[in-house]
Amino acid sequence: MRRSLREWLADRFGSETPANHSTAVAGAGAETNESARLYTCPGCEKTLVARRLDSCPACGGAVERTQTGQDLGHVPAAD
Repeated sequence: MRRSLREWLADRFGSETPANHSTAVAGAGAETNESARLYTCPGCEKTLVARRLDSCPACGGAVERTQTGQDLGHVPAAD
């Protein structure tokens, strides 16, 4: 059985919600609107993708939110 990308990311980068969150959300008839964001770890110079991330999973250092083109006003917001 294949795991969803959401489950893989939650296992890899941690999550405040259980791994079966997508099943629970689907069962409730609701969908999360929170988008994934880019984070940069200055310590190991990696760019990471997550909904929320306080520390780098590789080195444990603090991460910084990376501004996107949309944040800077270069890309129109998606509907």
